[in-house]
Amino acid sequence: MLQLASPGGRSGDRQARGAAAARVVLWAMFLVPALACADSSAPSNGSTGVDTAAGDTAPEEAPEESGADTAAGDTAPEDVHEETGADTGPAPDAHPTVRFEGGTFTMGSPEDEEYRQSDEQQHARTLTRPFLIGRDEVTQALAEELLGHNPAADGVDSYGERCDEGGVDPGLPVVCLTWYDAVNLANALSTRDGLDPAYVVDGDEVTWDRDSPGWRLPTEGEWEFVARAGTDDQYGVTADADEVCTYANVADVTATANTGTNYPFACDDGAWTLTPPGSYAPTPHGVVDQLGNVYEWVWDRGGDYPAAPEDDYAGPEAGDERVRRGGGWHSGLPYARPAYRGRTPPDGTLKTLGMRLARDAR
Repeated sequence: MLQLASPGGRSGDRQARGAAAARVVLWAMFLVPALACADSSAPSNGSTGVDTAAGDTAPEEAPEESGADTAAGDTAPEDVHEETGADTGPAPDAHPTVRFEGGTFTMGSPEDEEYRQSDEQQHARTLTRPFLIGRDEVTQALAEELLGHNPAADGVDSYGERCDEGGVDPGLPVVCLTWYDAVNLANALSTRDGLDPAYVVDGDEVTWDRDSPGWRLPTEGEWEFVARAGTDDQYGVTADADEVCTYANVADVTATANTGTNYPFACDDGAWTLTPPGSYAPTPHGVVDQLGNVYEWVWDRGGDYPAAPEDDYAGPEAGDERVRRGGGWHSGLPYARPAYRGRTPPDGTLKTLGMRLARDAR
């Protein structure tokens, strides 16, 4: 099946501390094993109060508590497991991935979640297709290989902020790439790995062949399914904001002291710029840096969620912006949440915006 996308506008490792470390162990024992499979592999949403340094928008006020039971109707995600070799594709370790079998989960945030925004409507989401998602965010080295240049060294972003502020190094995540750059990078990696590309690109018109085995961007549903790690906690791997720095490079004490930020975390992850993939503890599934470090482009356009989306929903048919997820190294409490949905025009760039790859598991 083909999905048409008509764009709108041109335009080292830190050890887990104390209780947090124990939490990781417990999750690993009782939730689901963390197994990484080696498979081959401008601006914001238009609301007021833009944090131009981060590309974030000021959070809307949280509505009154509704008493919504966020656990109701959830189905535990199916096990994550190591790739068996049935997927005939890229050479091992070319781009390490983690496999997810899909399932039904509650997407979005409850109405009483602090920093909740109005487009985070809670609803049941079902993923029927097993998929692989990159263990790590895409690095500057891979971007330069596939795009022929390193966007992180390309001057300024759509806000006039320096793209190299977070650091320029082959081992750091790439930033300052447009959604179109992300699509082209995915296709280039597919070609390199001997896979049929997932996207047909004709100028600004991008068509996704949903039956393709090629590399692609995750959908919002896939991204949040992975980020929630089988929980409904506000920060995915934890409900405690003070534990987030164990897992994520976010706007914290160090970042505030060096650059200043809105709504900083009170913890300290020790960094205030980009960090290499895997510098922080993984999720129980073995995915790293899904919150913080860089925002990640997803396939979907921005827009309110439907009340009852179809299985494997991939966003609205029309819209001028694409969604970015996860927060970046300069993102504070409202933004480094699994439910938060940033929006940026597909030709826009941010010094905190990069990407993570996915593809169907075969």
